[in-house]
Amino acid sequence: MVPYFLTDDISASAETAAELGATVFMGPMEVPGAGIMALVTDPTGAVHGLWQEGEFKGFGVAYRGQCHRGGTTTRPMTRPRPRPITRR
Repeated sequence: MVPYFLTDDISASAETAAELGATVFMGPMEVPGAGIMALVTDPTGAVHGLWQEGEFKGFGVAYRGQCHRGGTTTRPMTRPRPRPITRR
């Protein structure tokens, strides 16, 4: 699941995210009959969504800036390889 943040101006929000180091990899694009969405990754690789409401207001939105879908997606963590023990 990807968290989505509600915005009144998705183009400005996507631009601000990019200025702060995020990568906008999808959108902003219209979701017919629902609203406008964009997806960004932050510098650590976590994926976040931006949502500008149209007919669809979101799931459980209480105020601006709140997530309307829960969850986070990040790259899988890898375990460090053990170093061989060497004797001197």
